[in-house]
Amino acid sequence: MRIIRLSLIVIASLAVIGAALFSYYGYSSAPLRAKLSGTLGEDTIVIDGIERSYTFYIPTALNKDPALVFMLHGSLQSVADIRKFTAYQFEQLADQNGFIVVYPAGYKNNWNDCRSAARYPARTENIDDLKFITSLINRFQQRYGSDTAKSFIAGYSNGGHLGFRFALEIRDKEGILLQN
Repeated sequence: MRIIRLSLIVIASLAVIGAALFSYYGYSSAPLRAKLSGTLGEDTIVIDGIERSYTFYIPTALNKDPALVFMLHGSLQSVADIRKFTAYQFEQLADQNGFIVVYPAGYKNNWNDCRSAARYPARTENIDDLKFITSLINRFQQRYGSDTAKSFIAGYSNGGHLGFRFALEIRDKEGILLQN
């Protein structure tokens, strides 16, 4: 009888602890969306026969020769995830500073980053994510007059690794001047 009682106390304690941890770590309210002046758009581009999608934000007060800021999601995430995880702050910064934000979507939600041992589809299928990003830089230069020398990449996890790869491999190629 004592063992059963002790077991029930342990189980109840674990349930309370689990519920407390879930409420602290597992639930967080969605970030509030600030009022934005610009337009959120979606488009696709074909790279090596594969249709790739991207989302972008153009502020109403776009600078002349605006900068491009790419924000890359992590492995198994989406554009919607990275926008939510960053609390839409990149769009707010674009409104304040007149630059364009571009959220490319990874191939099957992954990037072919600089890790040779990675086993996700973008890597195993050798998807050319560098060509994807450089093509977007050129597309935004043609459509919006963005300054290719003012192209920046930020990323989370797998997206951050692609940013490292881009910085190492694209220096002054495709007419893109990377800043140190």
